[in-house]
Amino acid sequence: MHTFAVKALNVVLVISLVSAYHAVVSDRKADEAAAKKQLAEQQAAMQESETETESPYADGVYTGEAKGFGGPVKMEVTIADGQIMDCTVVSAEKEDAAYFEAAQGVIDEILEMQSTDVDVVSGATFSSNGILGAVEDALGKAAQHE
Repeated sequence: MHTFAVKALNVVLVISLVSAYHAVVSDRKADEAAAKKQLAEQQAAMQESETETESPYADGVYTGEAKGFGGPVKMEVTIADGQIMDCTVVSAEKEDAAYFEAAQGVIDEILEMQSTDVDVVSGATFSSNGILGAVEDALGKAAQHE
């Protein structure tokens, strides 16, 4: 009879341990699911805040003008989805061709940085400033249309 009590006690003990183990595993799964849900919510909130960042510019095509090396530089700036998509030289009749060609390197910088806060092309400073000024003038008009 003593053996039966020991065996019964062992069975009860094993059942208790297995139940406790399943409870711990269940709690861990619930914690993992909650952590995954929280992470997904945080990521969604971050993506939403990134897409909510509004551009200061209204979509459209805007023209700006500024003084370059030899005279006025006229630029056309295209804004789409709040981004500077294109900057095109409309006219720069009095600019020295070699300097102005070098200065046009700032256009790629403007598009990449989405800003006119870029370095001018060394050796073509005045022509670069003409392009930058004309783009700033156009962006000013884009900002006013909001």
